[in-house]
Amino acid sequence: MLLKSRRRNIVRIHELEISDVRGIRTLSISPEGQNTVIFGPNASGKSAVVDAIDFLLTGKISRLRGEGTGGITLASYGSHVKGSRENSKVSALISLPDVDDHIQIER
Repeated sequence: MLLKSRRRNIVRIHELEISDVRGIRTLSISPEGQNTVIFGPNASGKSAVVDAIDFLLTGKISRLRGEGTGGITLASYGSHVKGSRENSKVSALISLPDVDDHIQIER
């Protein structure tokens, strides 16, 4: 008996571009839908990449809002970031389960 492989219900990122989000001025990566490891020393921007994806998908950075943030404002948290919020941009080329074409999303 042959078993058909089932496609995983997973959103895959093929390309990611981040500009002026938290401490990231510009970053382009092309994971091509594969698992990707982001590593580096403390305060090098690893969490900022995850925050940028959160912003792209939800319009906010949930980790910096709500209970448990200690009342830290985005202005005080990101005072070292040059540029304005209006210049912030995140875009990604993604694939969705059961959709044949890639989809470009941007915020």
